[in-house]
Amino acid sequence: MNPITGLIRKSVITLTVPLSLVIAILLALSATAQFFNPIQAELMPLFGLFFPVFFILTFISLIALILLSNRFAFVLLFLLVTVTPLALFYVGRNQAGIGNSNTLLTMNVHGFRGHGNSGSMLENASNIAELIKSSNPDFVCLQEFRSWTGDIVSDIETFAGLTGLNHFSHSIYWPKGGRASDIHLIISRYPILKYGPVNARTGRNLGHFADIDSPEGLFRLVSVHLVSFSLDKTEINMLGQGEIMDRENVRKYAPRLSGKLTNTFRIRAM
Repeated sequence: MNPITGLIRKSVITLTVPLSLVIAILLALSATAQFFNPIQAELMPLFGLFFPVFFILTFISLIALILLSNRFAFVLLFLLVTVTPLALFYVGRNQAGIGNSNTLLTMNVHGFRGHGNSGSMLENASNIAELIKSSNPDFVCLQEFRSWTGDIVSDIETFAGLTGLNHFSHSIYWPKGGRASDIHLIISRYPILKYGPVNARTGRNLGHFADIDSPEGLFRLVSVHLVSFSLDKTEINMLGQGEIMDRENVRKYAPRLSGKLTNTFRIRAM
């Protein structure tokens, strides 16, 4: 081998192997984050959040080490094979035909504010009801259902009628505050025999359950809405487009973003 070529190869390996080791550690942490309670280990969910990124970086590192004929590639290969079952959860798979023949639609209607606050609440509610009717589901779980007239019961009856489904039940979000503007709503094709809120120590009802008497037997349907991360538009764009990795964004936004994420993970764990 040419001395200069050998020197270049050695320099590349010197840089690549330590970097690959760091990436491998990050992937291992992200893969094991699921086994840690966010209340005791606040940072672990952050590692888990970036699992797809660490998986891809590890794969790239593996290719680089194979091209360099470095033995550390076997370590990365073993790690990737080990975590591949977890990676498959990030790939959408059609589960049609599994289980019974009932169909379920779940949707966060965002207070009927629409996209970019477009349209009136009534218009948006009517459009969503029409979408539900055309989808012809047996059961519907709606989160952040909000009254557009001030009479929540009347609005629920109107909305359910537009969907073509006859049975419904709901629970309010904030039981202590007495406000019924935001609710969990379940609408069903079949009779609802019993229902109620799913309480949480955080003071907000995190869900609503309904016992449904279907032709295939009695079962309990639970609609859940965990506490939001409360990210603003800039933070959402940074995470979605990978701009959080930019050095300036890390310095400016990382502390606040990290605080929001870890606090929300902790509350969700509770």
